[in-house]
Amino acid sequence: FEFDIFDSDINKKGKFLPSYKKPIKHVTDNTYKQMDLVIISAMSFFENVKKQIQQKHYFLDSQIVPFSSL
Repeated sequence: FEFDIFDSDINKKGKFLPSYKKPIKHVTDNTYKQMDLVIISAMSFFENVKKQIQQKHYFLDSQIVPFSSL
């Protein structure tokens, strides 16, 4: 199982999370719009992040899930 990690903070682009081999990508990366599912881990900001994702990247409600629901 493999996945990509994206962040809207440009300063995190190219950095790594512990124990994960792939670098963080910025949400402007072309592969972001190709994702089938977006999992939001920042639960304090879930509704704000979800709204931004829907407005800027046109993901559907069913494609955006909170990390806590996994």
